[in-house]
Amino acid sequence: MDVSRINLMHTEDWAVLPHLSPAFDLDSWADQEARLIAERYAAEGERADVRKISRDLRVLAKDSATREPLGAFALYLSGLDTSVAVAEVDAVLPDETASEVTPQWMVDHLVSHDFGPPLRSTGSRFPSAPPSASARTSPARRSASSAHGRSSAPFPSASSPKGRRA
Repeated sequence: MDVSRINLMHTEDWAVLPHLSPAFDLDSWADQEARLIAERYAAEGERADVRKISRDLRVLAKDSATREPLGAFALYLSGLDTSVAVAEVDAVLPDETASEVTPQWMVDHLVSHDFGPPLRSTGSRFPSAPPSASARTSPARRSASSAHGRSSAPFPSASSPKGRRA
């Protein structure tokens, strides 16, 4: 299964966390991303502490890099200087422990009961288009060379997929 061309739709409230390589300038990226977040807050009538947001972005990027997901995103809501949520995307691919990854296999192996039993659904469909024009597309993982822009090209690091198990 080729996961190198996965693109995800998200609103501008989500910051795409970069793939960290030895040559990547995490401080510059975090400072630039924090300024962009602060500009968005200002347009919405809120103030932001750019230094706190930059520090939060660095911590989140470093933490996410320890798990090497295909993509990682941090949600920043206007007026808050820390992320309210982090989403990481990874591939679960068939291998010798699971010859087929089905929705039931995922329920059996990936469900968390931290907030009660999971809701059961019989055939959920996901939209194939964004709910609004304000959504933007981001590849699953940003390379170090494109991390400062908001590129929508596929990430080079996604070309070697890894199967993950919970």
